[in-house]
Amino acid sequence: MDPVRSRDCGAQREQKLKNNKSKYIKIISISRESRFACPKERDLCLPFRRASNGMENKKLLVLWIVVALVVGCVAGYYLGNTIGFSNGKEAANTQLSGIVGLVFPKPAEEIHSVAGTITAISGATLTLEVNDPEDYLPHVDGTSQKTMMRYASLTGSAKIILVDSTKVDANGNTPTTELQPSDLKVGDNVMVQSNQNIRTESNFDVVQVQMVKY
Repeated sequence: MDPVRSRDCGAQREQKLKNNKSKYIKIISISRESRFACPKERDLCLPFRRASNGMENKKLLVLWIVVALVVGCVAGYYLGNTIGFSNGKEAANTQLSGIVGLVFPKPAEEIHSVAGTITAISGATLTLEVNDPEDYLPHVDGTSQKTMMRYASLTGSAKIILVDSTKVDANGNTPTTELQPSDLKVGDNVMVQSNQNIRTESNFDVVQVQMVKY
């Protein structure tokens, strides 16, 4: 091989090695600079990341507040309607009870006379079928008022009077006639009067029996 050409080839290889070494050193230098530069960049970005996290937390907080408000409104609406309906119903029932009480007053706590039909006669005791004083309101289903049995005993001084409503005198009075116990019979509608409170009594004495002729 030509010595001159051999020297040229050696010089070229040596130059390539120098160039490659220079590139390698430059890459290492850049890598080191980048490594030291990255923390600074991270430090610069950290406030933005924190701000971003803060915004997300605020959004979540606002979302939870909105959800809580919606749930509270729905619950309040439901409870308000329920309580309002209950109060309105109670007020309506109170007003209705007052009106019914005026039209159909409750029987007095003390009663001295009852009207009924004679269903049986045993000596001086009359068995009467009378209306139950506790069942005084009209039945919306059309059923009849409840009845109960009462036992009225005639005292020795009891009077039996017949009122003839078919006859009226000049003063507008109806004539009365006194009867005997034997004049009473099953099926007669009578009103008996006692000196005691017979509102809840089943057996009682009577001082007067009144019959009305229609």
